[in-house]
Amino acid sequence: MKIISLPSSTLIVKKLQGNKWQIEGGSVLKEGKVYVPKNEELRVKIIQLHHDVLVAGYGGRWKTTKLVMRNYWWPGVTKYIEKYIDGCNMCQRMKNGIYIPAEKLHTLCPCPCCL
Repeated sequence: MKIISLPSSTLIVKKLQGNKWQIEGGSVLKEGKVYVPKNEELRVKIIQLHHDVLVAGYGGRWKTTKLVMRNYWWPGVTKYIEKYIDGCNMCQRMKNGIYIPAEKLHTLCPCPCCL
């Protein structure tokens, strides 16, 4: 997948961050992960491919973050995924609720025969 192509930018990238950044096959890599430029559509598509497909199974915030960050990186990737998951209808319907268990039911009849 060709993300961005920057002519003669290898020296610029090396000067900025040392060995963390490199250019390989027209893609910019940070610590071996593909850098995703500030492109809303592209970032959403990457998250969808790692979250919305049946194989991934709507894994929630942590599983999706782990899957995306295996190969991709951009500033604020975890917050971006968190916002995406918070807006996912399926995840919101299926997540476990953190609620205090209900108390035992009490009778409403005050007479001694019901107590």
